[in-house]
Amino acid sequence: MNTESRRDRLRREADATLAGGASRTQWGTVAVQSSDGAVWIDLTLRNRTGLNQVLEHYDVPREVATYFFLHYQSPKVIHAGPALFVMIFLAAPSLRHMFSLWELKICLTPTLVATVCEPFVHAKPNRDRILPLPPPRPTGSVERLLSDLLGRVLSSYETVVKTIADQSLGGMGKEERQLWRQRVAKFAEVLHGARSVMNHVAHAERKLALTDNLKHFDVLATRLETLIRTIEDILRLTHTDTGRS
Repeated sequence: MNTESRRDRLRREADATLAGGASRTQWGTVAVQSSDGAVWIDLTLRNRTGLNQVLEHYDVPREVATYFFLHYQSPKVIHAGPALFVMIFLAAPSLRHMFSLWELKICLTPTLVATVCEPFVHAKPNRDRILPLPPPRPTGSVERLLSDLLGRVLSSYETVVKTIADQSLGGMGKEERQLWRQRVAKFAEVLHGARSVMNHVAHAERKLALTDNLKHFDVLATRLETLIRTIEDILRLTHTDTGRS
């Protein structure tokens, strides 16, 4: 079956599911949304068996299900046949540790965006400030749905960077300033990891047969580079402060 016919089939299935109000009864805790040329599925609350069933229905390689249930120390981009698996961190400010991270896992095919976000993010009362779900009936291609997700990831980074920039080292002792700077440097690593992910995704368009204009990725890259420069400036400017007693 060619890409166009598969795309039409997936869109019809998603439309039928939503039109019949069966997104909860047919798919359990999976939210299926129709899009212009793409289907988005939130698999966060599915167990391994249920996730396997959904991915198999959409002809996603079985190995991708395993990737969804692994935990990662750093961002990942993995090619799996016709699919691309991406793991990137969401971030939120933390009073105790400066920032906290949660895994956002994304599977991409030319017609499908499937996501798993760590349940703790879903359970937080202020979750919408971290990663709102896509609108009830999102429009756009796979690339645009992915761009929307990555844009929300960058928004979470921007919140952390603003929190860091607003902090003052004036009342900190030497050891506390050193620990603060170490945590800022750690967040810089998170930003560099996100840059690597976005570079890999942008170069995967040919493998996934994506055809949409990727200018929106350029906008995301510009936002990310601004964050990296800001953090690097903070590290440079505070280098002398951390050496004071």
